[in-house]
Amino acid sequence: MSEISNHTLVSHAKELARRGRHADALRLLSLALSEFPYLSLDILAAAYDIAQAMPDKSRYAQYQSRYFDFDVKPGDKVLDMGSGHIPFPHATHLADISISNDNIGRAGNLFKYQGDKPVFECSIENTPFSNKEFDFVYCSHVLEHVSNPETACRELMRIGRRGYIECPTRGKDTFFATAKISNHHWAVECLNGVLIFTEYSEREKKGIECDILLTMNCSPQNMREKAIAGLGIIKASELNIMLLWEDSFPYEVRWQKMWPAHIKGPNNLSSSQEILHLPELSRCRLFILSLHRKINLLRAKIASKLASLIEPGV
Repeated sequence: MSEISNHTLVSHAKELARRGRHADALRLLSLALSEFPYLSLDILAAAYDIAQAMPDKSRYAQYQSRYFDFDVKPGDKVLDMGSGHIPFPHATHLADISISNDNIGRAGNLFKYQGDKPVFECSIENTPFSNKEFDFVYCSHVLEHVSNPETACRELMRIGRRGYIECPTRGKDTFFATAKISNHHWAVECLNGVLIFTEYSEREKKGIECDILLTMNCSPQNMREKAIAGLGIIKASELNIMLLWEDSFPYEVRWQKMWPAHIKGPNNLSSSQEILHLPELSRCRLFILSLHRKINLLRAKIASKLASLIEPGV
């Protein structure tokens, strides 16, 4: 593939899509973008066109299946928690915070039923399901909206044996200015397998305070704008937090109210009581740092005392 034209590459991908092999076409374009970045405009614009032509426009079909083998087997009981208007294709059960009010979480899009699959109206923080009732729980672009991520995470682990979580990155929220208009309360990161939820301030929710990139992404008017929209499909792993989990997963919640403006580090903590109100992982880290500080102070006092007991010149 040392010598290849954008016409040949894109034409081959479009031919695969025409034969109904949309996933293969997008996989080809994804590999091609890494190999031939100088063809990015044509590759990304083609990816957008192919994704728009797909009969299944779920995130699973357009990009998640390129990154993960969800290993959902026939007979598995699968819940889509927050299924909305584009449910997980492998779901056997659907759940959403609101089925009738389409302005809650779906921006006016109608809730989509899937045949006779059972549908439940419930919050992710309080579901009606039994412990480990589901073999797989799919939760895509939901946790950034919740009131209490800790409660939501515990509930996912309680009702599911395995699952998948996806949330937008802070960068995606910032540059597309989606946090405020989409009611995202949390910036989500995944560091060494730990999901970290940081509560947005009102200022952070505004992002770049301009919807130009969002408009290009949602309604592209030319080839370059299609390329911007195509990034969300081809480079989805850089724009979203993706976590496939089994049995359980670690998490940390950072509330704005637990981090007063005057606190710049553990040395500024005025009492151990402030530490007790911090999220669990942060509390442990600050306790250890505070303990180190006390040990260092004690060492300094001992050294000073010893120095005073030793006569000069001895």
